[in-house]
Amino acid sequence: MKAISWNKNAISWGGLGVGVVAIAFLFSNPGSEQYEDYAVDHLTEALEAEICQQLPSQFKQFSQQCRSLGKTMLDISKPQLQTLIGKRTERYNYGFFSIYHTTLALEPLTPTYKFETVGVLQQFYIYRVEER
Repeated sequence: MKAISWNKNAISWGGLGVGVVAIAFLFSNPGSEQYEDYAVDHLTEALEAEICQQLPSQFKQFSQQCRSLGKTMLDISKPQLQTLIGKRTERYNYGFFSIYHTTLALEPLTPTYKFETVGVLQQFYIYRVEER
């Protein structure tokens, strides 16, 4: 039976490749400020739709004006929303990626929402949303 001989050079290059990928993941783990920017953008989009959809039927013809006015109001309040998100978010940093748990209640405008988001490679992915 012939023994398999490993090419030491191939193993070295493979190890180097794994190391480079690990370092890339570490440096591309987005931080809390990036998450807050991402969350504010997604929250304002959701609020625009949510508030304007809740108009009574006799006011549905004003939905375009609602969206325009709502967008203006939300754009003005983005710094406050970012502060709120920062206070209501827990970050779990695992080096290569981070998990964010955010709980928001903007009563009486919206119900309470819980978001779970993963941040990896400078991107965010919401993987769970609960409405209460």
